[in-house]
Amino acid sequence: MQEIERNIPLGERVYDTIKKMIIEGNLGPNQSVPESVLAKQLGVSRSPVKAALTRLQEDGLVVGEAWKVPYVSPLDARYINNAYQVRKALDAQCAIQAMANIPANRIEEFGRMLDKAGDGLESDDQSYVRKAFFFLQEMLQEYCDNDLLRSMQGKLHDHLTRIRNVIHTTNEGEWLKIEYWMLREELDALRARDAGRLVNSLNNQHDQFVRWLFNNWKL
Repeated sequence: MQEIERNIPLGERVYDTIKKMIIEGNLGPNQSVPESVLAKQLGVSRSPVKAALTRLQEDGLVVGEAWKVPYVSPLDARYINNAYQVRKALDAQCAIQAMANIPANRIEEFGRMLDKAGDGLESDDQSYVRKAFFFLQEMLQEYCDNDLLRSMQGKLHDHLTRIRNVIHTTNEGEWLKIEYWMLREELDALRARDAGRLVNSLNNQHDQFVRWLFNNWKL
């Protein structure tokens, strides 16, 4: 039986639990999610499960059709492409709004992380590239003065995490080496306070990642 935390309201617990099952791949793409089965599995009544599935349909993680049992959204090329198109648009707007607000010391902290990433690549330790990537994403979100935009990015994050959890890739090290040089370009754009240059680099990074992903992915 799936464990449900007890320190938040039941409806939120059920929603969070089912969403986690989808994002982590415990409920796979196209898998049916009958209310009665989930309610029994979670040890709750059907009412909070029904409400959770409705919310997950609004989030795009569940598909509901009239007179049919809801099912987990497909995870195919169209889904992946759509998710990264949205990410590209949101990240670009976030970068534009954040640029003037980012303190110089945070930019230099990002630079030091990239220096470590470069050293790591020489010793086949690519973990710092991913850390630098996530640091940049978090920094842009932190200094983007738009709560609605950040909220939309949070919802999209669920889809991107699902993609990473469910899809297995080959040659990830090859991609991280490519990404490292793109991050260096983004560092230069930040130091120059050039929002247009940063957006162009982010757009290129997203486009190249999707192409690489389609060439290397398997469910």
